[in-house]
Amino acid sequence: MARGKSIPPLIRRIILEQHTNGVSLTEIGRELNLNRQTIHMVVKRDGEQADG
Repeated sequence: MARGKSIPPLIRRIILEQHTNGVSLTEIGRELNLNRQTIHMVVKRDGEQADG
């Protein structure tokens, strides 16, 4: 079950692009004003979907 606000697809793409380019989760979170754990969940969920 989801909590809070959903992350728009554009923001998810930005997160994944920056992560692919080697930007840390903490830095991505600072730039987008999102919690590091939120960034981690997007990378884990959406990154796995893109891989497979």
